[in-house]
Amino acid sequence: MAIKFKSKVRVKDRISDLPDAILCHILSFIPTKYAVRTVTLSTRWKKVWASVPCLDFCPKDFDFYESFLMFVSRLLLYRGSSDIQKFRLRCLKNDSQFPLIDGWICTTIMRHVVELDLDVPGGS
Repeated sequence: MAIKFKSKVRVKDRISDLPDAILCHILSFIPTKYAVRTVTLSTRWKKVWASVPCLDFCPKDFDFYESFLMFVSRLLLYRGSSDIQKFRLRCLKNDSQFPLIDGWICTTIMRHVVELDLDVPGGS
């Protein structure tokens, strides 16, 4: 009869030991779509995510352009009033979305954006 031993190896989570400011800084280097996924880790990560100062949105990260538009709108609403240091936005040519994009820009201005990086093709 074979005896099975269960090994309990404890892995230290070093990232969670970092201060919130450093976590925000790290998250600011990854595309927003992927950085926002950290909210599933814990309640602390939800708070950290809401404070990430750099937002980077690109429709190529989404299967559908409508999903991209909805994601940006919801994310800006979710963040509440936390300041935005950098807002990077890449869009496709779609004249009907200009009012929505204009609203996003106004939102970032109200949140004291320091750097606004836009790639929005002009109309016809």
